[in-house]
Amino acid sequence: GATTTALSISFLKDEERRFIKEGLGSREGFGRIFSCLSKIDARNAKAFKPEDKETILGLMERQRHGVVDVNKTIAALLRGWFVNTGMTELEASGTKGCSVLANNLVGLYKEALEARRELMGNKHPDTLSSISSLA
Repeated sequence: GATTTALSISFLKDEERRFIKEGLGSREGFGRIFSCLSKIDARNAKAFKPEDKETILGLMERQRHGVVDVNKTIAALLRGWFVNTGMTELEASGTKGCSVLANNLVGLYKEALEARRELMGNKHPDTLSSISSLA
């Protein structure tokens, strides 16, 4: 069967703030970030030890669709994180003039929800949580 694990996203001290600001600041920023997500390739990931990378790649290749599913899962998780982070930023800003940002986030949230449905199924707790958040 498939194995699941947690995904952590790490940024240098001020990089997360800059990433959010640039990504949420315009349609172009959204576009750049989502273009990058389509280029994710887990085979290019780094591991602390070279032998770990070979082991991890071997495990990925044994899955039903191999690295393709891993790449889709990583992109969906990052997309969901970015959208959730954007929603938090929007709520914290308290500004009413954020309609472009809000519209972008709703569209991206729907895209993330569809990816979750495809990867995890309709009954998975993360999918159900996404549906609830969108409502």
